Amino acid sequence: MLVVGETLLEERMSAVLSLLYWLVCLVFTLLAIGAALLDARVLRQEARDEHRALFESTLSKIERERADRN
Repeated sequence: MLVVGETLLEERMSAVLSLLYWLVCLVFTLLAIGAALLDARVLRQEARDEHRALFESTLSKIERERADRN
């Protein structure tokens, strides 16, 4: 969008259309950043949940093995 806006469309658009074009580009960029941040947050939560589940399953396995010995 940057290349098209700076090369092909720059001479063909009025100032108002140019401003509108760049505002649309800004909105798309902000939406992409928001989606990336949301995705990172979800991945971090999933990793935390998996880590907790692994820890708990390992702990229960150790407790079962200890109970089997006694």
